Amino acid sequence: MLKKAKVFKELIEADVFISIPVAKHHAGVVYSGNLKGMMGASSDNTNRNMHSPEGDYTYDKHEYLAQCIADLNLIRKPDLCIVDATECAINNGPAGPGELVKPNKIIAGKDPVAIDVYAASLIGFYPDDILTVRFASIHGLGEIDPEKVTLLEL
Repeated sequence: MLKKAKVFKELIEADVFISIPVAKHHAGVVYSGNLKGMMGASSDNTNRNMHSPEGDYTYDKHEYLAQCIADLNLIRKPDLCIVDATECAINNGPAGPGELVKPNKIIAGKDPVAIDVYAASLIGFYPDDILTVRFASIHGLGEIDPEKVTLLEL
């Protein structure tokens, strides 16, 4: 659904791209992590047009926003993903305030979809709840099935 996007040139020119979001709830796409975090590298106009086909800032077009976020992630995949899941809002995101849970985890890996799926599960959201990870998986951006991911805990 995303036809064009303007992103900051630093995203394209950087030798290494490290994604470092905080895991949290988001009213428009349920979960905000690596995939949703890519919106921080795009222009305000691009972000506005991702919320609805009409360009309105709304969280009512869940499927449209989730597809646009997955499409945006086709521009560049992170070389490393580090998600802060130490203290996470589980509702009322992104504006807050929201109820907090404290998984006390830092998650790292190279697969933004798998990392988002795992981090989301720590705060009560699962792949079937999150259209963004489903669309990103269809794009081939990562593994959505937690059973196919090796997890090492330190």
